[in-house]
Amino acid sequence: EDLQRLVYHAPLQVSQVVDEEELYIASLVHTPCARLKRVLCMRGEVATGYGRGGKKLGVPTANLPESQFASALAEVPVGVYCGWASLLGRAGPFKAVVNVGYSPTFVGEENREKIVEAHLLGEVGADFYGKEMRLILAGFQRPEKKFPSFPALLAAIKQDIEDARTGLDEESLAALCRHPFLQQSHKSEQDLPFREQGFMEAQSECR
Repeated sequence: EDLQRLVYHAPLQVSQVVDEEELYIASLVHTPCARLKRVLCMRGEVATGYGRGGKKLGVPTANLPESQFASALAEVPVGVYCGWASLLGRAGPFKAVVNVGYSPTFVGEENREKIVEAHLLGEVGADFYGKEMRLILAGFQRPEKKFPSFPALLAAIKQDIEDARTGLDEESLAALCRHPFLQQSHKSEQDLPFREQGFMEAQSECR
């Protein structure tokens, strides 16, 4: 139980344990993502990005710039996350794989500010600029890194998409697609552009 708690928020799962008098062996397996201790809720108007996701990589993204969240995004570690997204006027919610960072592989074209780049899985279309998007980031997949080539970057993105698709099927993450924050009609005192919420508290709102 102690080991399971230790890896609870890491992309690892305890598959086998041998606990004898003079021997202790634990076998861990990699999982698609690690649950966040606190889920991140964001909403904002989708901005026009650099056109790299769709045009260069064939992976269109809906972008939310840091400027929409004041200084809140500064404390969010850069990396690849998975979660759920909704778009005003579209069916959903959609599974999403989300990069938070600066796109360091694009040398000389790096983002000037930290950007939230969400690739939505499913039949979403590409005409989402200017629409309100709501995001819940629930799992962490990997840190952002600079790749040696575009093919290497694209291979990693394809793996990220599959990891997000699989990881969000896990029961505790799948439940978050019912979170009230994702409803475009949701209005409350807590309906801020950016807020954090404990994972268990977020789950309790999805019942």
